Amino acid sequence: MRIISGSLRGRRIRSPRGNNIRPTSDKVREAYFNILGQYFDGVSVLDLFCGTGAIGFEFLSRGAKRVFFVDTSISFAKKNADLLNITDRCRFFNMSAEEFLKKRDKIIFDYIYVDPPYRYVIVNNILSRVDEELLSEKGILTVEHSLKVQYPDRVGRLYLFKQRRFGDTVLSFYSLDASNFEERL
Repeated sequence: MRIISGSLRGRRIRSPRGNNIRPTSDKVREAYFNILGQYFDGVSVLDLFCGTGAIGFEFLSRGAKRVFFVDTSISFAKKNADLLNITDRCRFFNMSAEEFLKKRDKIIFDYIYVDPPYRYVIVNNILSRVDEELLSEKGILTVEHSLKVQYPDRVGRLYLFKQRRFGDTVLSFYSLDASNFEERL
């Protein structure tokens, strides 16, 4: 795996062998950032179920101020941050996404990327906890999931405003107000 664009472009990151972590493919990451844009100067990002940290590192490579990485096994993301020499802009939380959302500081994120195991549906325990206290007013929450799993058009104050399919992978984009993004995406 490699960083696709930005200041870390072309740098390689490690991923484990086996099926314990399913990293977001280069194709999906590239498409995701083509949808959102290329520059993220000064933004705060939350990478839930971060695995290798690839999504968060792409944000950092493109100017994000800081990224919070959350997973029950954070070792690969930490090793990759060390490899890329960017640990000063990373915060790591070795815990479940649910636990992080219960215990988190009062930080507002501009972008939240959620990539749970494909068999794990997060509507009630994750998405329902995201509100104006976690996602900025113009923020975007993205869920990467299997084509076999459907997510609702609305969860609490979150509105589904766009979906993109890449083979069996779907990216579902949510915001607090879908009309904020129609001209951006």
